[in-house]
Amino acid sequence: MRKVVGVSVVMLLAVAAFVVMDSHRADAQRQAGMPGSFEEARNAYQQHLGRPSSYIRTRSAERMASFRQQEGFDLLMQRYQRLPDGPDEVVRHTTASICGEFYDNEQFVETWEEWLARSGRTNDSWLWFHGQRIRARHGQLDEVLHQLERERDVFLRAATLEALGATGRPEALEAIPQLLGDRMRGSRIEQGVLIEACASVLYRMRHELGSELYKEAATHVIQKLGERRVPDRTKLVIARHLKEIFNEPEAHDDVHAWMRSLERGTRGDEGGHQGPTRVEFMDIPAVGDRVVFLIDTSDSMLVPLSEEEEEELRGPVTGGGRDRDSEDELPWDKINNRFELAREELKRTVGNLPDDLYFTVVVYGDEAELLDSTPRLVQANSRVKRAVIAELDAIKAGPARDTGDHMRRQYGTLNGNTNIHGAFLKAFRVTTRGVLREDEHVNTQGFENGADTIFLLSDAAPSVDSFMQVDRREPEDMAGDPEYRRRAEDQSATHLRYPGPYVRRLHQINHLIEDVRRMNLHRKAEIHTIGMGAFDPGLLEAFAQVGMGQFRPLTEGHQGFD
Repeated sequence: MRKVVGVSVVMLLAVAAFVVMDSHRADAQRQAGMPGSFEEARNAYQQHLGRPSSYIRTRSAERMASFRQQEGFDLLMQRYQRLPDGPDEVVRHTTASICGEFYDNEQFVETWEEWLARSGRTNDSWLWFHGQRIRARHGQLDEVLHQLERERDVFLRAATLEALGATGRPEALEAIPQLLGDRMRGSRIEQGVLIEACASVLYRMRHELGSELYKEAATHVIQKLGERRVPDRTKLVIARHLKEIFNEPEAHDDVHAWMRSLERGTRGDEGGHQGPTRVEFMDIPAVGDRVVFLIDTSDSMLVPLSEEEEEELRGPVTGGGRDRDSEDELPWDKINNRFELAREELKRTVGNLPDDLYFTVVVYGDEAELLDSTPRLVQANSRVKRAVIAELDAIKAGPARDTGDHMRRQYGTLNGNTNIHGAFLKAFRVTTRGVLREDEHVNTQGFENGADTIFLLSDAAPSVDSFMQVDRREPEDMAGDPEYRRRAEDQSATHLRYPGPYVRRLHQINHLIEDVRRMNLHRKAEIHTIGMGAFDPGLLEAFAQVGMGQFRPLTEGHQGFD
């Protein structure tokens, strides 16, 4: 981890592409670049396949798909299977999301059937979620149920069950007793993945609470809390889902208490607190055993605190956390800007962690990096806590810089821009044994040793990701400062430094949100988000909804980011 941080290398190399913040101007830019026919969109897509920028390639794929033509679907299916452009993980996951969004009607069902028959690998589970959902909704329900019963890969089975739950069909509930019967196969982790998918279906289908069908399915899930073979992380996932279903105050493992809630057949009115708190950050309590803190260290975190931010933190606790005594107050004489506030809050949290909890800290700017003192999920003993606090204290801001009207850093520099996707990717890949290289959504090491709770703190909308490439400028794209959303007065640049697809909504899909959904489809980590400054409230709230967590805004944020 760098202790003294200067101007970002990205900033020195090239300007970044971004669409101006003004929503009307942004819409006009998008419309100016939109093809007028499927043929134009197809030709642009084929021309752009060889371009360095995955942003441009993904945007072209999405625009072609928006015409909902069979030829376009065939081309995207071929792209997924042959991966003619990279990075492979970006192509695979964004293509599945695009096709799930635009080819969701009866005329494409046979193509989906053919595609899934050719894509039976474990890491195809995100594709299966979309494809099985569409097949079940448009005439192939029996075939989907048959695959749910017969498929041997547990992640593809779980994705199929999640897809059925997403349709809201009662057959999803009917399948649970059979899936959780005495003949469950596979390892403890594999069984846990399927049990957790059943808990997710209960949550998706909670509108059926009180029906006999729901009671039978829920009984089988609740009983898993009392079985010794069921992994502890699976019991935590079950309890979290039951807490939300019944609106109870605690996520606990008392089978009899949950059965009483089920017999009552209605939701309670005591929702809120999680139960016995294991960790609390920014007044948000959590009960996990393996926790990742994602802390924004972009340059904008050096902006001085607003009156609203300071008042929110100095005033009465509103986030549901525990009361503080005077010894636990923040050292306000050390806090002048957003980063210093985040650092002192995190230092206090780390100091209070129970010794048997595992945690790590990720700081993210242009890149997402683990602290040297937490290179993996490490046990929170006193030595580690002291090392983390010392390393946080050693982070110093670089000098203010003004490199032109589009790259002004008047308050100093930390780690550049805001790579939220890179932060989440690190959170889902880090384990107690190290960092996974790929397939974090289905790698069993992530289930055994990965994070069960994630806290994300951010002060801005995402401005970069980990797939930046210099490419020829497209006419609709503006040059400027992506961190502060400033459009450069000089728009003569012929090339721009483009992000990948995980920064803003391209045509219709926000691929950042979709990829967090993909990462958490099976992992079921709880996600809490905290926003300050110019964050995007809709985005942070969406992340929290994906992880059934809390969203805490310290200010109103900025609406209307792309």
